[in-house]
Amino acid sequence: MKNRDVLKLWNGLIRLGNRKNTKFNFTVLRNKKIIKEIVESLQAIQLQPIDGYEEFNKEREKLREKYAARDENNNPIQIEVNGKLTYKLTDPDKFTKDCIELLNSHTKYKDNLDIRITEMEEILNQDVDINLVKISIDDLPDDL
Repeated sequence: MKNRDVLKLWNGLIRLGNRKNTKFNFTVLRNKKIIKEIVESLQAIQLQPIDGYEEFNKEREKLREKYAARDENNNPIQIEVNGKLTYKLTDPDKFTKDCIELLNSHTKYKDNLDIRITEMEEILNQDVDINLVKISIDDLPDDL
């Protein structure tokens, strides 16, 4: 199994939630415990700051302000997207184009981001030896 598969498995186990079958829930919980350390390590490495991000993000925020739709009081209009608040944009295509130009002008951040992406791909493709607990077909809940 590769690290990327461990993340997919983790997400699948999370989506299962609690079911009515105690044996099934026990096995799911045991498997989550087995892979939790790997998942937390992968998540932590993804959250490490990338050199140059702060400068890039300050300018990106200025672009968001520039392209934000405004209410009658000239305040940016916020909308919820995937559970997060963001600005409603007047011209999303132009904003995207300007963000790409901005990214290309921040070579330090872009280079470091490219390195992070390459390194993360290598990590995600690494094999990991995990001994998961098998779930008996008899233990599968009816509500699955």
